[in-house]
Amino acid sequence: MLIEKRPEQFADAALDDEVVLIDADSGEFFAMKDSALAIWQRLDKESDLDRVIAGLCEDFDLSAEQCRADVEAFVAQLAERGYVRCI
Repeated sequence: MLIEKRPEQFADAALDDEVVLIDADSGEFFAMKDSALAIWQRLDKESDLDRVIAGLCEDFDLSAEQCRADVEAFVAQLAERGYVRCI
């Protein structure tokens, strides 16, 4: 699966050690830090979900099973809010 960010749907701002997305339509905020921020930043460099997961497993010494479950859940949240598109 490929993941594309949809920058037309949000504005973003870096605040200390987190990034906040602001929904372009509703004005609602979505804050990310720690592992969520690591996933979001990886999506800047890589759109292939399997490669994102492999990189996170390597960087954080995670099991592929748990990492996949966590990443897929987070990407589903992003997609539900319209910040990414899954292809």
